[in-house]
Amino acid sequence: MSEMQTQPRFFARCVMTPEVIRKEIKDTLPRSNILFTLALGIIVIAAGILRFTDFIGPADPPTAVCFLVAGAALLVYLLFFPAHLAKKQCKALEERGRLNVAQTAAFFEQNILFSAEAADAGKETFGYDTFTRVQQCDNLLYLWHQQTSCLAIETDKLEGGSVEELKTFLQEKNPNIRMR
Repeated sequence: MSEMQTQPRFFARCVMTPEVIRKEIKDTLPRSNILFTLALGIIVIAAGILRFTDFIGPADPPTAVCFLVAGAALLVYLLFFPAHLAKKQCKALEERGRLNVAQTAAFFEQNILFSAEAADAGKETFGYDTFTRVQQCDNLLYLWHQQTSCLAIETDKLEGGSVEELKTFLQEKNPNIRMR
C-alpha cells in the first residue's frame, strides 16, 4: 500500500480570507525589522529635536524639520506597511482566483500534502526536513518552509489531534525544527 493511500495522521484546513492574510503578515514580520525601524525613527526624531537646540552645535531649524519629518515617516511606515503588504497579497490572490479558497494540509508519516480548492491549484508534497520552524500565534500555526515563506494552518480546524500533538509529531519527524 502506498503512502498516499493511507490515512493522514493530521488534517488541517485554512481559508485564505483577507483577515487571515492580514493576521499572517502581522504575525510573521521579523521582529528585528520592526524593532530596527522603530529605533531608527526614534533616533531620527531625537536628532531633529536636538537640532532645534544648541545642544549639538548651532540651532538649525530647517535641518531639524527634515529630521522630524523623516522620523515621523519611518514611524508611519511601520504602522501602515503590514496593511499595505496584506492588501497587495490579497489583490494577487484575487487575480489568480485563490482569495477565499480553502487550503488543506494532510500530514502523512513521510511527508505533508498541501492542496487548494482552486481550479488551477495543484498538490504539493513537502518532506518534513524542508521545514525550519513552527510558529503559533493565536489560532494560526505557521510552518516555515525555507526562510522566506510559510504555510498557515488554522488550529481550530485541525483534525486528528491537538496542536500540541501536531507539534510533537513535527518534532519527531524533524528534530531540527524550531518551535516558537
